[in-house]
Amino acid sequence: MGVYVASIEQGEDGRWTAAAGGLTGTGDGYTDARDALADALFDRDGQEPQIRRDRTEVPIPGREERTPERLMKLVATEVPDHVEKAASSLAEARERDAREGSTSAVTAWCVHTAGIIVIARARPVERRREPSFVPWIKPDPRAGGDPFLACWTPQELDELEQRSKTGSVLRAEDVPRSVLGILEALDTHWRAQAWQEMTRACHGPNLDRAMARWWHVAMVAGTAEQERTFEQAKKRRDKGKLGTPMTDLPSSRALDDLHSDLTDEEGAADRAERNRQQKEGEATRRAREDACLEGAAHAGAVNSPRNPDQDSAPRRLATLGDAIGAVLTSVQATGPLFGLSGLDAATGGLPSGRLTLVAAAPNAGGSLLGLAAARQTALVDGHKVLYAASGPNRADILRRILSAETGGDYSRLKQGRLTAQEEHVAQQLVQAPLLIDDGSDLTAEAIAETAPHVQDLALVVVDRLQAAPSARLPLSGDRLPGASQVLATFARTLHIPVLAIIDSDDPALLGLLDADVLVTLELAEDHSKVQVTVAERDFGAIGSAYLRPDLLHARFLDAGTAPANPGGDEGSARHLGGAVERELAEAALPYTSGAQQGLPASVTHMLAALRTALAHNSPEALAELAPSLAEAAATPPPLPDTTEGKRLAAALQAYGSAAPTGTTGPAAAAVHATVDGGHAAEADEADEADDGDGLVPGDEEDEPEGVVFPALKILKDAVARSKMHPIPVIRTEERDSGPWPLISEDMDGEPRWVHPDVTLTRVPHIKANGKRVRRDQLDVLDSFGEGTLCLIDRNGSYPSACSAVPLTPNKLLHTGSLNAFDKTQAGIYLIDIPKWNRTDMPHPLGRIIERPDEQGRVWVTTPHMKLLEKLVREGHLAAAPTIYDSWTGKANESLFKPFYEATRKARTELVQIGGDPYKAYKTRLSIALRLLWPKRAEQRSPFWRPDWRMSMVAEASVRHWSVAFRAVQDGHKLIALRNVDAAVFWTPRNTPPATYRIGTGFGEVKAKFVQHGQIIPEGDD
Repeated sequence: MGVYVASIEQGEDGRWTAAAGGLTGTGDGYTDARDALADALFDRDGQEPQIRRDRTEVPIPGREERTPERLMKLVATEVPDHVEKAASSLAEARERDAREGSTSAVTAWCVHTAGIIVIARARPVERRREPSFVPWIKPDPRAGGDPFLACWTPQELDELEQRSKTGSVLRAEDVPRSVLGILEALDTHWRAQAWQEMTRACHGPNLDRAMARWWHVAMVAGTAEQERTFEQAKKRRDKGKLGTPMTDLPSSRALDDLHSDLTDEEGAADRAERNRQQKEGEATRRAREDACLEGAAHAGAVNSPRNPDQDSAPRRLATLGDAIGAVLTSVQATGPLFGLSGLDAATGGLPSGRLTLVAAAPNAGGSLLGLAAARQTALVDGHKVLYAASGPNRADILRRILSAETGGDYSRLKQGRLTAQEEHVAQQLVQAPLLIDDGSDLTAEAIAETAPHVQDLALVVVDRLQAAPSARLPLSGDRLPGASQVLATFARTLHIPVLAIIDSDDPALLGLLDADVLVTLELAEDHSKVQVTVAERDFGAIGSAYLRPDLLHARFLDAGTAPANPGGDEGSARHLGGAVERELAEAALPYTSGAQQGLPASVTHMLAALRTALAHNSPEALAELAPSLAEAAATPPPLPDTTEGKRLAAALQAYGSAAPTGTTGPAAAAVHATVDGGHAAEADEADEADDGDGLVPGDEEDEPEGVVFPALKILKDAVARSKMHPIPVIRTEERDSGPWPLISEDMDGEPRWVHPDVTLTRVPHIKANGKRVRRDQLDVLDSFGEGTLCLIDRNGSYPSACSAVPLTPNKLLHTGSLNAFDKTQAGIYLIDIPKWNRTDMPHPLGRIIERPDEQGRVWVTTPHMKLLEKLVREGHLAAAPTIYDSWTGKANESLFKPFYEATRKARTELVQIGGDPYKAYKTRLSIALRLLWPKRAEQRSPFWRPDWRMSMVAEASVRHWSVAFRAVQDGHKLIALRNVDAAVFWTPRNTPPATYRIGTGFGEVKAKFVQHGQIIPEGDD
């Protein structure tokens, strides 16, 4: 990041000019000019500039002064009339922090108080005017019971009488109190929003409140000062920027200096406090409006301008006999079902004319219940369903239906790889009465307008309502209460059931949505199940059920039942193994995939082999594993005290209990035959991998003097020397919230790919030292032509990645959904999986795509985002992925650069020496990089930054993939891409791909040639 000292001045024409580094920027305001200069510097230098003004009229409290004690002393000296208020607000902030267990409120107080001091210093001769504050339990008497004045501040009421119709200042009588009159007085960019809010309110107090609010906007927005502000804000919006530009006041420039000096923690705390105050202010304003409307009603006021003499049809009244008749004739009738017997018994079916809301935390599978109801209604019962998809698109919905109906792995279907059976089922679904609306700008009003035109409509599913606000999704954020009202109204009007899914279980938000029926999902005590509770509004809970998530196949199952195989999918495993084996394989998935750590490597490999045996429908492989599985179940390894660990422990115990009694079917027969025969070839197989992360107590200590390569000390020094004040350790109490639980080993993006026309087999192998291991054997088709297997081994993949890995030195901040990837930021991003059509290369995201959430989205780090952007530019991907959520901070690619330089220099010297010194170098290097994110809680470390570790590994994976891709583009045949440093090509003898440089240095590779049919050597084979 470049730091520039700029002169920023206002010219005689009123425009501002900022100059630094030989470039200038101009604008209508101070901030516009500074931003224009920043853009020019970024375009020239390729990095985000930091701009400081060449003069500071007002000194700001520095970071060391921004503490409660020192700020209170400054307030007492410089703003004595504010001491009492500052002390009171500080006490409130400390009390709030004590309740919430944080320091955010006090930090925000420090920022706010520093701003007050800056303003006082900037305007020493002006007495600051404290804003009037009245605890508005009832409206200001000056409003005179007028609901249109209920939301006016005391200052605005003071000035109302002095208003005159000069310039753009309006008097009260100039804006008619009618919908059309208000719309005519409003600026054009407000009219659409005002019209939508007032028409949605329909009549009564809601309409009065909406009209009063927009009448107020029309009045105050007419002042000359507001007009200037709106004009400046509009220019910034046209440029894609937000907010109102800084003015030319010295106090504004001083505040700008202050906010530029804030740390990330101070900035986040300040934003959070502003949001809290805004919500409190909104609640207070609404209370004032309600009180005024109530007072007006008692005084005989009419809610809205209506003609009392207008004729209206009398409302239809029903007798109790009518109600009894309706109940007796509909006893046997039920609404659409979920197809899950326990849940259907609890709900009694989805009621017609009512809004049912499925509430579940993100990634809990709430959308799958909506899909279950749609599948049951359309595919089983043959009734028409309208599926309004605000989150997933139509392709995602089809893949989930295929996965649930056939039992095929959803992650495989996301890659476009369908078996013959799945293609057959997909063809059968063509005529299914399921209509999907995944168009852009999908609103509740649009759904309500579409539904009446669908004949014989039986169910509407809205997937989904998003709790977090998003500019791209109208069904999100603070627009949800209004959308819920629209959905409930058209459900009653059309007398059809509406099922909506929301990705939140926050009781406050669910109360605002006010659904007729609420279905909530939460994890049960048995962590392999979820408990579903059904409640009716104004009545409470009416039933509950347990379901078993089968997220691999995009569905829920009734608890206690094993997956069925309705489609006869030859690629699935349900012909083989009972419920016990399958539950063990599913419980092991977090560990075999690398998402969780803590199992011995031998157990991890054994459970991975179990999943492979089930997936390939191989009774022989399952029989071969039986003795090892039985031994592991009899003496289970220590398991982490986590949800995943408890589930795996229960699955092992169930397997151990079931194995002696025997099961039926081919799997059981094979198991018993193996045990009786005494063949336990795998039991004594040596394992060469380390348990967990390979760290042991003492690794966190600096290397002693004279060690061959003090890697940890060098890495610590590199971080400490950074001018960006990195935070190497995230506090323990913060690790279970924010971005940290979202980061997993899956984000490395390692390819682990084999060409689809090549067969990989794990075969026994005896090493030179007598150890029995397994190695890969690749069988290549004759159609590949003459050639041999060329093994490419990259040197120092991880330390090489440290040369320019994009990291956030400070904490990651929640930046939510983004319109586009910003190269000046780094962090983690929630995106949809881009479609990759090539079969000669693995997906650019590697194994990341194997673990999507229920919306088919994945979390990735910055290196993979940069790779995807590059592939889009080069035309290999159709479009950049949508960023649905993000945690980011300012990017820095040089944090580990000194460490890289030292490791490269040491390798150049030690690789020539070889022997023990070189082995010690590699060991210390590996320990230092693993300490960036130790997996065991008891392992001490000078670091705890999962984002640093996974970004570094992802950078290595991206470089590995990119070089292989260049080789494929040059015409070479890639056979396999393994981990982050190994590739296998089919080439003429002794002819490695020219895209690789042969050598021993970083960025270079070693090449070895293996004859067809031989094993692929690993490690020190």
